[in-house]
Amino acid sequence: YEAGFKCKTIELLVYSNVKINSNVLPIFYQNDLAYNKKIYASSSYDDKCSVNFSEYGYWRAAAQLTEYDGSDWLEVDFDEITKINTIVIGELDFSPRLIKYRILFLDETNQWRELLIHKFIKGQEQLHRFNTISTTKLRIEFLECQMEQNGYYEPIVNVFKVYCTG
Repeated sequence: YEAGFKCKTIELLVYSNVKINSNVLPIFYQNDLAYNKKIYASSSYDDKCSVNFSEYGYWRAAAQLTEYDGSDWLEVDFDEITKINTIVIGELDFSPRLIKYRILFLDETNQWRELLIHKFIKGQEQLHRFNTISTTKLRIEFLECQMEQNGYYEPIVNVFKVYCTG
């Protein structure tokens, strides 16, 4: 802390199904493994069906105005067997909708296997750490969403990053 500078406290919550031996998070030296990979979506709010997480980009599913039907998903295709052990997911702060999602991966027999189910904590990026797996595809299925202030229910995601740390 230096005189004249304001400090900000940052709280980071870690969800892990493996024992964390330290309260210090590993530094992510690796690049986001989903960067520049093909990302597919169940639907899109616009006709382009585009998914763009670079800069200030985000993905928004097709509009749902009466309730959420649980049909939306995002999928990254790594094009080759890729080792992963960390996933970060986030939504736009001004339009919170996510309640619950699950993450699946394609195993060596081309079968989808459940990696985790998670209840979203509003206003925070969700950081998931787990034992290293090898996969060619990763999918997030949005199971529950709530209505936000403008009456929309569909998921809207602005962070979807994948890593393999140390």
